[in-house]
Order: sequence, then structure tokens, then C-alpha cells
Amino acid sequence: MKKQFVTYEIAKSLKELGFDEKCLGYYRNPDEFFITENGRGFNYNKASWAISAPLWQQVVDWFDKVYNLLIVVKYDKIYGYKWDIRGKKNKPLYRCAVTYQRLCDAREESILEAIELCKNKK
Repeated sequence: MKKQFVTYEIAKSLKELGFDEKCLGYYRNPDEFFITENGRGFNYNKASWAISAPLWQQVVDWFDKVYNLLIVVKYDKIYGYKWDIRGKKNKPLYRCAVTYQRLCDAREESILEAIELCKNKK
């Protein structure tokens, strides 16, 4: 189940970017991950002792809503998984130059790049 949530490093970077949505998971530190028992979620970024751990898709939706960045991961039978990040009016901002054999690798790299794009905007 933990694989459905972003890594600690990504969660920490998202908190720095202002991620403030309810999540079903959270980290106390890099080695301690927890899932809420009530299934309702909570914005753990408000607490000083925790960092919210959103689902991968939740992060993609958040970048679209807050930063107008659309993260697209595609599968090609020949090349494998590719991704790109699009801005307003669907204009490509960044395209990956390599392909990935696993969806999770492409998804993680695309989100890391979106984080860097947003840090550079500030």
C-alpha cells in the first residue's frame, strides 16, 4: 500500500511548495510512514511533527490546480513510459529525454521535475 503514496523526499518538497490537502498517509520521519485509520484523511502539513503523504495521482491533480502544470505519463509499446509537463494552453514546458521501463519511475521523475519548475518560479 505504501507504494501508492509519494516518497518522503517528495512529500517534504511538496510541503515546502505549499501543499495543503487532506491525505490518507503521513510521515513522521523518513523511516516512519503511517496510514490514517479512519479513512478520512487530514492535512498533516499543519502539524509540526508530521508531513502529509499524498497519493501519486493527488499530486498530479494538485500541480494542475495550483500551478497550472499538467503532468502526462504515456506508454509506448516500443519505447516504454515517457512523460511531459505542460503549462497553460497545453504548451509543453518539459519533456523527458529518456524512457522508463516502469510506470513508477516515470511518474516519480515527472513529479520531481515539476517540483523543480515550481521552485524556480518562486
